[in-house]
Amino acid sequence: MSSCLRLAPIIAAALLFLPAEGHAATSCARTGAKTLAANGQAVVYTRTGGSRLYGCLRRTGRAKLLVGPGDGYVTFNSFSHVTLAGHVVGYAETLTDVSCKGDCPPGYEPTRDYVVADDLQKHQTRTVTASATTVAVNARGWLAWLQAAGGQSELHLSKAPGADTVLDTGALDRVSFCGGQVLWRNGGQGRWVDG
Repeated sequence: MSSCLRLAPIIAAALLFLPAEGHAATSCARTGAKTLAANGQAVVYTRTGGSRLYGCLRRTGRAKLLVGPGDGYVTFNSFSHVTLAGHVVGYAETLTDVSCKGDCPPGYEPTRDYVVADDLQKHQTRTVTASATTVAVNARGWLAWLQAAGGQSELHLSKAPGADTVLDTGALDRVSFCGGQVLWRNGGQGRWVDG
């Protein structure tokens, strides 16, 4: 059994007891910020009532706006399922644009859903069109997510732009990475695959 699999239950249990706030280094501390995820390399937080998502690389102390709220009139943006691995932030993003109003072309879908990996160190952002219910990311920028598939869930993996592989279908939960391995449960049974 790999060391990731032996350590996974211990790591998962330890993460349950970490406080959500108070991890930010002085260089990334922001007044009024709520920390969503933090590690030795980066901090991810919200401001402005939770409508803006920021990532901050600890070594530079510079914040990057990852998701803004839109204009609140005809464009609306939101985020969920925020996760952090090293200097890579993963999250789900929903963008709505109703600026065309009554002149929208036939079949126009104003709302689009994405899964995003944002590398704060390399200044690279990668998006995959998907409506995720859970998101995981690793330090290499790989994305794994669950999305609804009828009455079940599908587990997807994307390691590069344009790549989207379905790994499993069923009663899935607890998706995570341990290095290059993807770990998850299907019907309560642990599964994994080397990426």
